[in-house]
Amino acid sequence: MTALVEGYLEELALTPELGELAGPIRYALAGGGKRIRPVLCLATGEALGREPEELLPAGAAIELVHNFSLVHDDLPPLDDDELRRGRPSTWAQF
Repeated sequence: MTALVEGYLEELALTPELGELAGPIRYALAGGGKRIRPVLCLATGEALGREPEELLPAGAAIELVHNFSLVHDDLPPLDDDELRRGRPSTWAQF
């Protein structure tokens, strides 16, 4: 299921209204991770008789919120982390 989530996130259509935020969002999502939260969403749906593909939008939403929390946590007023998963944090990159 992780590969399914990864593929969906890579192809995720970001609306034009995001403007300059699209780059940082893609960068944050491309940073890797285990994708536990969206996989749990898909697995729960599957256990309840749904197809994992049906729940990809919900799983992606969960992953986007989680990634935002990591970006927020790394900011200078908080943890001031310039690295996340071996590469520059989103705030440091942009």
